[in-house]
Amino acid sequence: MSFRACEESQTYGPVVHFQKVFDAACQRAPAEYWIWDSVHPTYAGHQLMADEWVRTVDEFWPGKTGR
Repeated sequence: MSFRACEESQTYGPVVHFQKVFDAACQRAPAEYWIWDSVHPTYAGHQLMADEWVRTVDEFWPGKTGR
């Protein structure tokens, strides 16, 4: 996480790094499985985003997501 992202997370809350998640996912399946038109996520891509959002929020505010 960059210094600016760290600084902003202290002011505004956590920063979710979706690109890293999609980069890693593309090692497991083709990009078309995760993003259907180069912009919009598929159902599987949305699940990646949801899982990363929950992971990030749990890391920033432990126990707040109920997981």
